[in-house]
Amino acid sequence: MTHRSDFSSDTWRCRWSCPDPRPLDPERSSRIRQLAERIAAYGLTCRCGPVDSFGTESKFSFIAISAEQNVVPPGDNNYWLQKCRGLFLRPSIEPIFFSYHHKLMNSSLDRVSAKKLVSALIAKESKFREREGVGRSANGNVGFEPPNWAGNWLARISIAQEQSSLETLMPIYTFVSTIMAHPFADGNGRLARLLSLASLLRLSGLSHPIIGVSPSFYRFAETLGAALDELTSTGDWRPVTDCYISIIDDALLLGAALKERY
Repeated sequence: MTHRSDFSSDTWRCRWSCPDPRPLDPERSSRIRQLAERIAAYGLTCRCGPVDSFGTESKFSFIAISAEQNVVPPGDNNYWLQKCRGLFLRPSIEPIFFSYHHKLMNSSLDRVSAKKLVSALIAKESKFREREGVGRSANGNVGFEPPNWAGNWLARISIAQEQSSLETLMPIYTFVSTIMAHPFADGNGRLARLLSLASLLRLSGLSHPIIGVSPSFYRFAETLGAALDELTSTGDWRPVTDCYISIIDDALLLGAALKERY
């Protein structure tokens, strides 16, 4: 069990630490399954096969940047546009997803393969974080889990994955556990979103990433940060689950705008 008092510090507004996973209440569990069904339906209507899905994140970013305000509501921060533009300069995640398809879809990633995956995502050799990590924010910095605790994040995900009662929590839990652990010196956000997307695709019955989620995570960054603060302090998964649902709703909105335009 995570002992949040062990991670306290006056240096940050909050020291993030991922609490033990808990089954979602029936209402939120149903909402996650409905999201999975909508993603599956989107895949059918856009007929997006594995090859067609390459560049999905870039396409969704382009729509987010270029869409009019009546199509895409404003983000909750003033830096999401810059973050979206930055996606165009990074390696495309879809070929990387397929390179690690078996491990991602079977939730069998280990430390060695995770290190190789992150190296591909950041286009250089990755390194495990050995020092304190701090996330910068306009609303106050946050501290990540200590390196000795963060190194066990994959084992915690694997244990949770084996519990059927946590099936609908897993897209959220894989993201939260990875982002709070911040196990690598770089590429943690990309890894967290990729693991979360793989978990969401399993629920959707799909095998390839037909939606791009990074733009929507960027657009809800401050709301998500506040929800992670609350999760750390209370252990309540409901606020971060509600935020996650809003993020995936936003991604599907971008997908609908993409289909309408092209």
